[in-house]
Amino acid sequence: MKKTLIFFFVFAVTMSSFSLIVDSTATMNSTELDTLHYACTGGDLVMTRMYGWYESRDRNDHPDDFREESRDYHSINISKDYVELAFEGIIETDSLSLNKARNHLLDPTYEEFDEETNQWVSHYLDLNILWTDEYATGSWSDCLSYGQLLINVSSIVDMLWEYNGGAYQDTLRTQLTSLAGWAYLVLQSTFYDANETVTIDSPVYPNTMKTGMGNGRIRLAAALGYAGCELDSINYIRTAEYDLFGFTADGGDPPEGLGSNTIEGMTSEGKLYNEGMSYTRYILGALDFFFTARNIISKVN
Repeated sequence: MKKTLIFFFVFAVTMSSFSLIVDSTATMNSTELDTLHYACTGGDLVMTRMYGWYESRDRNDHPDDFREESRDYHSINISKDYVELAFEGIIETDSLSLNKARNHLLDPTYEEFDEETNQWVSHYLDLNILWTDEYATGSWSDCLSYGQLLINVSSIVDMLWEYNGGAYQDTLRTQLTSLAGWAYLVLQSTFYDANETVTIDSPVYPNTMKTGMGNGRIRLAAALGYAGCELDSINYIRTAEYDLFGFTADGGDPPEGLGSNTIEGMTSEGKLYNEGMSYTRYILGALDFFFTARNIISKVN
């Protein structure tokens, strides 16, 4: 719920002339970002109260993204914390929070002190560990965890995109492109077996992923689409739309063998209902990021 609120705020209708630490993000222009800031800081009563709850460390809310938590690799579990830091860094004009979010993605030496263990612990998200260890088996659990991680990292990149005058765009682009590359190859693959497992041929990424044709794959496609909006990658965006709808937003048909149309498949056969509201909410928690970003950039382009 807490990360979903980030994009709900975009729909506030008032504006502010307050000088922000960044003047835009990868998917929001200065007007939209001013609107977001103003709504969160007193300009809109409901949004201000929502933001007050969001930034509270005493909110005791239950974690939404249970599928990517409790991973062996600690940096996966804490990526959601850096989404919050990046968001609060923009709203509170706090460069320290934004620097921490940046370091999580870009600084291999970045550590934070863990009061529970009384030790310094690495907080850098090392992608090599993802491919060679954490996601090496390409299991169903890996699909769920990886999809959420891609959303988290995309969110951080989105908010850091124009920070310090866009000084980190090249390295952020490299990291996000590398992370999203596995999703792109998986959703482009036509090798899907009876065990709901996709096979690819890659020297970098695990060569199998069990995606199913339901909530995990929908989240994966949404995450890729959101990353594509930030990276201005029409290939990522179209691949996501083919998988979700069977066609693209501009009416294009997919290449032969692609176009899974997973959303219609899930709804027409009643699978979403059978999986229950938790999985339905889980899907919507990914789609809102992609659809909001896609709607914004389509207005620009």
